[in-house]
Amino acid sequence: MRFRDERAVWSDLRATRHAPPGGAAVHPERRSTYVAALQQAEELFRAAETSGPASSPLLLFYGLSQAGRALTAAAAVLQGDDWQLSGHGIKAACMSADLPKINVMTPPKADKTSFVRLSRLLDSPVWTGADPVTLAQLWDAIPGMAEHPLGTDDKRRSPLEAVPNSPQDGHQIVSALVSGFPHHLASVSATRADFDAFMASYPTALGYIPVVDQTGKPQYHDYADTHGLSVQMSWEAGTTYPVAEDVRIARINAVVRHYARGHFYLFAQTIAGGKPLHPLMTWWTVLYTLSMLARYQPSEWSHCIDINSSPFASVLEHLLDEARTVVPDLVLTTLETVAT
Repeated sequence: MRFRDERAVWSDLRATRHAPPGGAAVHPERRSTYVAALQQAEELFRAAETSGPASSPLLLFYGLSQAGRALTAAAAVLQGDDWQLSGHGIKAACMSADLPKINVMTPPKADKTSFVRLSRLLDSPVWTGADPVTLAQLWDAIPGMAEHPLGTDDKRRSPLEAVPNSPQDGHQIVSALVSGFPHHLASVSATRADFDAFMASYPTALGYIPVVDQTGKPQYHDYADTHGLSVQMSWEAGTTYPVAEDVRIARINAVVRHYARGHFYLFAQTIAGGKPLHPLMTWWTVLYTLSMLARYQPSEWSHCIDINSSPFASVLEHLLDEARTVVPDLVLTTLETVAT
């Protein structure tokens, strides 16, 4: 999966600095923070282009952290000093454990921190040490990492790419081609109950209606340009005809999340019983964890990225390379949402 070249994305972000959007347009201090933080974010990401995996997690995380300050400065709904951020607001524990098993959590009394305030702005959950999340779980929540896994847990749930179908005026359903289902769901022994059990991890998809075959099982397709199996799915948008277009749009947006330019996904819950993380906050936690490991345990990090001996080196290189392009695009997409 590739997005636009990062230089094109940063060009679009730079173009907002002369006339900042949202809350940064009307408040001098917010405008100053927006402009300075976005410049720092760009310079840190550009520096990461010429850095290797030994130091790029530090540049990428702090670049994203500064972009987060620009986002809250521009957020239209934040009033008073709610846009101001202080401290990280997340903590990595068990740093000496095997890389996939490092725990990430939100410490107590972190209400004004970057992670908590931005999570609340984006309607993304936070969690405590009572139910910590592993790095492997967070890794799996990033689109495209299914092909580059950090762990091998059979219960892992990756984002499912969704391509919404062209709307039909007034129709009572909305639909999308959803891809990324594991092949074992289409085995001879698999049942509709297996499909439903798998989908239970995707709370925004509640109410789904899959196209089924004559046995009642979902009708799977294995397209060459998609990862995993695909299923055509629909959701009720209204009970009477016609359904207003804004209602239909709101319904499909409640099911799938816009990830970055033209890409939509169904995201699984990371915390049992909770809503999915906003993808920007997933990247935040993963890059934070890798940056803490690189900064405070450089020897261990050096072993992790040793391509000659580490089982994690190749996938870490892939993720860090992907972050340089995907994260700025995701920041731009999120900016357009929060500034209105």
